Amino acid sequence: MSVTGKGMGIPVCLLQESEGTTITVEAKDGSMYRGLLQEAEDNFNVSLKNVQYTSPEGRVSKLDEVYLRGSQVCFVVLPQVLGKAPMFHRVERFKLEKWVPVGGGSERPMARR
Repeated sequence: MSVTGKGMGIPVCLLQESEGTTITVEAKDGSMYRGLLQEAEDNFNVSLKNVQYTSPEGRVSKLDEVYLRGSQVCFVVLPQVLGKAPMFHRVERFKLEKWVPVGGGSERPMARR
């Protein structure tokens, strides 16, 4: 049973719920991108608009649009308002219902106590 309801993990759902907000992305090379998240894909590919780019050396420049490949993303800073996202209510409800694994094997079905 998926807690997120879409078969995706919580980080991916949070990133996709951030579409339309301003986020900051740090790439593996140390560069920083801050801009409006236009689109986020399941593999963390992100498309940003009105971007402020900061190079690893600290130089700042403005870019109209940036597409970052998910494999190059080190971490993402999301808006604090997402702490109230509906997805977290589903996670809490899932924990409260006390689902426990039943049976064996790697694909264990879940049942209520």
